Amino acid sequence: MLGWFPDPYPDELFYSVCARYSERMSYKHKIYLYQELFGKSCYSTSPFVYLYLATRLDYLITSLPPANHYTADRLIDEHTLFSFYSAFCPPYLINMVRDAMKQNSPKIPLKSMIFISKKNEKKNYLYFCSQCMLEDKKQFGECYWHRIHQAPGLEICLIHNILLQKIEVRASSYRTGFILAEKAVTLQASNSLQFTDTNFKYFIQLAYNIDWLFKHPNTIFFGDSIRIIYIKLLY
Repeated sequence: MLGWFPDPYPDELFYSVCARYSERMSYKHKIYLYQELFGKSCYSTSPFVYLYLATRLDYLITSLPPANHYTADRLIDEHTLFSFYSAFCPPYLINMVRDAMKQNSPKIPLKSMIFISKKNEKKNYLYFCSQCMLEDKKQFGECYWHRIHQAPGLEICLIHNILLQKIEVRASSYRTGFILAEKAVTLQASNSLQFTDTNFKYFIQLAYNIDWLFKHPNTIFFGDSIRIIYIKLLY
């Protein structure tokens, strides 16, 4: 059983929670982190799974300190991108992925859930809002990765109306492990996107739509028409 585990901050990505835990516990090798939180076999799972979804959450929940208020479903709905992707998936796939995220299986049918083209199916880099980082540091004493900022198609912070930045380290790489937001602010960040009067309004509207999906988990809009519309919005 774990003696301590960080409470997730508002809209904190589950990946970010794991990164904070890893930093505080100072594991000599990241394999020990996987063993402690998810079980030995989980090390074979690509880090990008934790970046977008999660796995073996039932294992983690049973290892948390007594009297904690977390469930696997709560972590899935509030701290992963599951709510975003599930809005475009059929019920059978939603249930299958949710079960896979809970159970002791390192293999999640993630690519079955992410239906859009390979070019836009995921963000391989971590994104952040510089103003959110400053405000989080002031309010919580540390900054963290926001879940909504990692959503495909989101390029602007809805709170501050500024362009998101990305760190120039692939978060989906085995070698990097979990990247702590506190340390990432010292890395080189960039975003080549340029705003115009036209595309700024487009990005704002898209950000509102993405935010709505996160605030309304378990909402299903599955259908080819929804899929086609979303793909068009990404281009």
